[in-house]
Amino acid sequence: MTSKNALKLAPVVAVLNMKGGVGKTTISAHVMRVLYLKLLKRTLLVDFDPQFNLTQTVVPQVTYEKLKKENSTILSVMEPASEISLFTVTTKLPPPPKLEDVSVSLKRVSGHPAELRLVPGDFGLVKYSLIDDAKSLAPIKSRFKDFIANARAVMDLVCIDCNPSSSFMTLCSLEVATH
Repeated sequence: MTSKNALKLAPVVAVLNMKGGVGKTTISAHVMRVLYLKLLKRTLLVDFDPQFNLTQTVVPQVTYEKLKKENSTILSVMEPASEISLFTVTTKLPPPPKLEDVSVSLKRVSGHPAELRLVPGDFGLVKYSLIDDAKSLAPIKSRFKDFIANARAVMDLVCIDCNPSSSFMTLCSLEVATH
């Protein structure tokens, strides 16, 4: 028996395929936009692909450069900006950033809580494909999981646009996905 006051967590949809060019980003951008608009849902898009095509599709370059300079990309979800390096990861991590600190509002329904937000992608994610030690990546995965759990509590729908490979990021996405 569940309580009426029990917290209902948002579903997490991981859009993935091991092949590139099959429409993952198109589905993430357009289907989720329609769900946000037609169903009036608070929807979060997470660009979890080092190619960050989703971000390039919906955010002007000037805006992206500003967000990157402010450390407001998915890379800041994984590790604090001051600790980021190409071949090493931070092992003692603080809690993940707040959603509003690393996401940008793309659209909002006037007079309604429905909103479409994006956590911008970052080429820096490629580092997690270069590191082959699952144990050293465990704190990074845990921080990502915590971030998504926090997002599920405040959003109605979370969509992760995944990279086209069998990688650490794919495993992270699969572990948090409900769909």
